[in-house]
Amino acid sequence: MTARQVLAQGLQRAESERERRWSPGQYSRREVHQAAGMVAAQSGTSPADALLLLRAAAFSAGTSLQSVSSDVIARVIGFERPLDPGAAGRNPT
Repeated sequence: MTARQVLAQGLQRAESERERRWSPGQYSRREVHQAAGMVAAQSGTSPADALLLLRAAAFSAGTSLQSVSSDVIARVIGFERPLDPGAAGRNPT
């Protein structure tokens, strides 16, 4: 929990510095929330963690949250969980 809060605060600071260089479009919030929903479904995380994943991806790529969100919606990038190779042949019950 503490690591999530520290990461969220660091990303928030970095995003606020970038906002001066980036002007959000008319539908930016809608796209970010849609992308967060897609990430939550793909990764099996909560919506709050999915948004954190989006923000981290934008930060690590040196781009805006809007840009990453657009790429998620366009299915250019995805956040699917990798399959567990050790799970093959195991009975899930």
